[in-house]
Amino acid sequence: MIGYLGPENSFTYFAAASFYVKKELVSYKNIFKLFEALRNDEVIGIVVPIENSIDGSITEVLDKLTDSDFHINREIVMDIQLSLISKNRDLSKIKNIISNPHALAECRNTLRKKLGKFREVTTTSTSDAIKKLADLDDSYGAVASKNGISSSLNILLENVRDSKYNSTRFIFITKSLEVIGFHNKTSIVCASKTNKPGALYDILHEFAIRNIDLAKIESRPRKSALGEYLFYLDFYGNIDDPLIKEALEVIKYKSDLLRILGSYYSKKK
Repeated sequence: MIGYLGPENSFTYFAAASFYVKKELVSYKNIFKLFEALRNDEVIGIVVPIENSIDGSITEVLDKLTDSDFHINREIVMDIQLSLISKNRDLSKIKNIISNPHALAECRNTLRKKLGKFREVTTTSTSDAIKKLADLDDSYGAVASKNGISSSLNILLENVRDSKYNSTRFIFITKSLEVIGFHNKTSIVCASKTNKPGALYDILHEFAIRNIDLAKIESRPRKSALGEYLFYLDFYGNIDDPLIKEALEVIKYKSDLLRILGSYYSKKK
């Protein structure tokens, strides 16, 4: 079985369904329970969102990956199309918006232009917001996917977004590091041995001199002392490539922490 951040018809559900047939999927309420399910062998893999083009990285996932010995097996980037859905048919009557915090961040300004002032109520997922509408009065609207909603609900606004581009990156995580020849993207987390000026440059320099294309750089607190950071790097290349191996060997020497989070297939845009 494959675990995903549920419930059914969440965007993570559709991402997971693109990896595996729907009958093999099981939902979990939150990211903590997903990682515990994988740790306890309840599932052979989990699907979680890790980054949104508007709201940035999902830090809980980054932290869980760092603290575990799990690996990214593959990824998919999906265009996110959100709708405003309610029991009410009158857009002007909507005073409360319920949804996942990331979904709210992706369309907050557009909703303000359409609705004026409104109160935000957060849920664990967009599909959970739809489920909660049943117990709420008709001043509530949910920001979610319109796929699979009941006939008792109304779509008041479609394709609600603040930016022309709104996509989310989903990853499939397993216990094993599975690397195949056509895998073309790698994710690592590292930390410099010394907290001195130019420490990050010393690491990035190893990619630059080998013409390795970096896709992402992000820092997170190391949680050991104020001012100490971990660096998350995504780059294009397979860890079996000689140049990649060489770069990682040097970075390992310069770091007191280096973890390969995954080497997997990604369609480069």
